Amino acid sequence: MPREVTHLLIGSVYHPPKANNFEMSEYLNSTMDIITRSHPNAGILLLGDFNQLPECHQKFSPLHQLVTRATRGSSVLDKVFTNVPTWYQIPVLLPAVTRSDDPPRPPKNPKVTYRRLLTPNRQALLFHHLSHFNWTPLFHMSTCEEMVNFFYSTILQLLDFYTPLTRKSTNNLDKPWVTTEFRHLVKQRQRAFLGSQTEHYRKLRNKVQRMAATLRKRFYTRKIEYLHSADPHFW
Repeated sequence: MPREVTHLLIGSVYHPPKANNFEMSEYLNSTMDIITRSHPNAGILLLGDFNQLPECHQKFSPLHQLVTRATRGSSVLDKVFTNVPTWYQIPVLLPAVTRSDDPPRPPKNPKVTYRRLLTPNRQALLFHHLSHFNWTPLFHMSTCEEMVNFFYSTILQLLDFYTPLTRKSTNNLDKPWVTTEFRHLVKQRQRAFLGSQTEHYRKLRNKVQRMAATLRKRFYTRKIEYLHSADPHFW
């Protein structure tokens, strides 16, 4: 690349808790040494789950560790090392989506849908208005086109008044059972995590897990379970 860094060396590391620290350190150091001898101006990005591996590879390469907050308990186990720290921002830690230690995938472009706000009360008011509406002007019109336009404009005005359109934004990574209430609860848990409210975060985390299990079971019962006894043509 025609920049201060001619090449990028990206290394993904997983060091198991009971693995040999010396062998892993020797492998990382020798690999970086071989590549940097051929490309002395290479930019290095070494990241992953290092667990308890000592940071001895910094002795051979001027690497900076970017992760500043604990990633599990009080320990910094997931780390990012680089020799071009000005190229990257400080990583932001978010609460795990599941009990796995892996970070969540970044959200993609949300899907926006519109639906009418239908409640029993709104429907009752709409039906009452329609049943008492004066349609006499319709029958005095001379053309079918005028009648159709009058009919549709009247219906749409009443629909917009009693059952207005609401905008709903959904992430295209969301599972089909995710609801607005569940998404709001996840945001509360996330704020508690980022605010270091440990006790409140744990309560919300448990609540999120219970709600997720309930929503998954409800979705399965409503959408999938009946297929076991249904005609395959209806699948």
